[in-house]
Amino acid sequence: MAGNPVCMAGNPHGSCWKEAGSWVALGSRPISPIPLLFFVSAKAHDRVLLELSLLPNKLVAACTLGALRLRAAGTYLVLGTVAPSSLRFSEDRALGDESTSTTPRGLSPGRSADGEVDVSTIKGVHQFCASPAFLDGEGSGSGGGAGGGGVSYDTFQRVCGRGFAPWEVHRPQQAVRELLTAGAFKGAVLDMGCGIGDNALFIAKYTHCSVDAVDMLPKCITFAEMKAGLRNMREKVNWQCFDLLLWDESPLARAGRSQTYDVALDCGLMHCMDRASRRRYLQVVHDHVLKPGGVLHVLALSDQEMAPGGPARVSRSELEELFSAGAGWALQSVRPHFIELHPTFWGGKGQAYLVAAQKVDTGAAAGAGAGEAAGGGAAAVPSGPSV
Repeated sequence: MAGNPVCMAGNPHGSCWKEAGSWVALGSRPISPIPLLFFVSAKAHDRVLLELSLLPNKLVAACTLGALRLRAAGTYLVLGTVAPSSLRFSEDRALGDESTSTTPRGLSPGRSADGEVDVSTIKGVHQFCASPAFLDGEGSGSGGGAGGGGVSYDTFQRVCGRGFAPWEVHRPQQAVRELLTAGAFKGAVLDMGCGIGDNALFIAKYTHCSVDAVDMLPKCITFAEMKAGLRNMREKVNWQCFDLLLWDESPLARAGRSQTYDVALDCGLMHCMDRASRRRYLQVVHDHVLKPGGVLHVLALSDQEMAPGGPARVSRSELEELFSAGAGWALQSVRPHFIELHPTFWGGKGQAYLVAAQKVDTGAAAGAGAGEAAGGGAAAVPSGPSV
């Protein structure tokens, strides 16, 4: 490591930071051989969270936000360490090998000697996510399909939870920042499909909400807990690992948290499901997660995104059907937005819809529908959620 590490403290944008090209340490008691680092470019606001493995005679980037583009600036800040059990690193990539790489459009991902898709590097993961192999079943061709097939657990397991996936951008999504600024989060909040935790941590830090966060991948939760620890926020978020479709068997259900959430957040989860699973999932959210009057915010790739690969797209008409009055929802808004991605994947963003839907009293909804029917309007709607 070039130079002598020094203990740092204070505002990272302040004068305590070393100049570009130097190494500085924020902690002095490593607990594992894998250091957690900050990438520091010439500009303080370009700092990027990285995880690197110090291998003999080479430095290997493993987890990055924008580092493929910014790596040439060449400065890192040693922040501490992270247990290596949940992370895998490439041992044959020297720093700088992928400094200008971008995700090829429509190309199949590289494969190892045994025919498996190579997802041991950032480049390999991005190529895989941009290929038809990312989706299972229908809608797995170029453009992902509108409302097509879902993403398998095995695929999630291979690409998520290490900071490699295009959507693991190590900051809250722009849509979440806008929702928070608008006062959308209040009371009890559940982040569904929380991934590596940036949205949940952001909400917990800047609101007085109680925040629970769920993901079905243990390594995503491990990564999120590590981030919470580094930010002295271990007690701010209740991290849980289970499949939301199995809510009745979950720790939150056993703890009496059913129908207690004022707000539920879905940032990129629903669009990873097939059509049937989306309906089941929204029924779970309606029946078991939200309290009466609770609001669900969904950020999902829209059918306007034509780049190859990625999760299945969602159309406006499908959203209107999923969040119908008959299903127990009052659809408050559907507006065009975007999902922030790694800058070398799809140009850094995917076209999306940002949805707000409120859980309504199904009896009241049925009564309103019956009134419309009696007055010569629309037919009465069912009293319960659709299946």
